[in-house]
Amino acid sequence: MADEKSGAQRILDRIAVSLGTSVSTLYSSSGSEPQQAQQVAELVRSFEAIVDADNRQACLDFVRSIAAREQGT
Repeated sequence: MADEKSGAQRILDRIAVSLGTSVSTLYSSSGSEPQQAQQVAELVRSFEAIVDADNRQACLDFVRSIAAREQGT
């Protein structure tokens, strides 16, 4: 179980870095924390299920592009 948590934490760290934010930001949002936390958990579980390295990279690239568009960069 500890390995799963450390794996999930590593993935959350990578997502946060990819989005240019902190892991804590992934959990906090005005009024939508429970829903956002559920979405983050779902995102991490789905990402962990991707075995192929190229597909993982494509997923990260997609998330980065959406984040950049949202941030106007």
